[in-house]
Amino acid sequence: MPEQILIWTCVAVFVVTALITLLGIIEEPKIVVIKDKWLKPLYVALILEVVSVGVLVFKGYITIPGAEASVSSNTEVSFPDHIKNLKDEKNISDFFRMFFLSRGTSFSGSLGRPDADRVFVAPAKVFTKPMALGTAAKYLGNDYREIEDVYLLKCNPHDTRILDARLATWPNVFDLIAEKVQMSEADCKTNSPKSSEEQASCIAGKYSATRAGTDAHDSLAYMFKGATELYDKKLGGLLKKEYGITKNSFIGTGHIVSGTGAGRRLDINDLLIDANVPEYLVKNVSISTASCKCIVVTPYNKRQDQEFSISVFSKIKEIGKCHKMEQLPKI
Repeated sequence: MPEQILIWTCVAVFVVTALITLLGIIEEPKIVVIKDKWLKPLYVALILEVVSVGVLVFKGYITIPGAEASVSSNTEVSFPDHIKNLKDEKNISDFFRMFFLSRGTSFSGSLGRPDADRVFVAPAKVFTKPMALGTAAKYLGNDYREIEDVYLLKCNPHDTRILDARLATWPNVFDLIAEKVQMSEADCKTNSPKSSEEQASCIAGKYSATRAGTDAHDSLAYMFKGATELYDKKLGGLLKKEYGITKNSFIGTGHIVSGTGAGRRLDINDLLIDANVPEYLVKNVSISTASCKCIVVTPYNKRQDQEFSISVFSKIKEIGKCHKMEQLPKI
């Protein structure tokens, strides 16, 4: 509304100035008498008004009403870097992971289970501001377990190829499956795939190679059709074992659905609202290889309410070794 007022004020001033100038230079019939010494300033005022409005429009301080309707439908939307970069594999190198282990269970030293090919992580930037530890677990889709040790990992490898981070979308999952066990289209048609890995590769390869859709709805429908085919072929066990993907918590849009780790059931609206934090699938390497700082926090009263942020790692100097804490430091 203030922008509209500014625009129409500029138009009104321009029209009035132009009208007065025009009436002043008309000789017959003489309607308004304006001395010559005032005509030149009026000309200058008109030029300055035109230039001023042009600069304001060019700089983006004002927009012409209806102009947005003429923008091409193919124009790429430009997001602020702090939003865009959270979902850009090339710009994310600092990752955070949280998981729980029962007291007395030895830690394998890897980011995930020894038999997993990939594990889920989130951008560490998400946790720069303090929040309750239980809330952080919820945002990561974890089931908070108050009687277990919680492992907090902040990983920043010197070479991004070490983790090969992929935004956790179904198209990227299709790529990962097809890359691991490579099956040509001819192999999938002529030779009946025997192992679950071969079956998954044939399905993933089909959907990985053809991604184009006519519109947003068709593209998403095609993506979920590929995911459904994997589950229909009873390959859910492979997805869970190799990538930690479960039907209850993974939606394949690159976002974590908060709270699904506890088996929370969501209707469609809640699912879309609670899909906020970007998530990545990275290689399941050792925490030393991934250049991770590791903190293990043992259970204590109201641990879930203790404020947490990635600033707790600032005093940890050693890489690849877990440091035990009886309690998180106050922030």
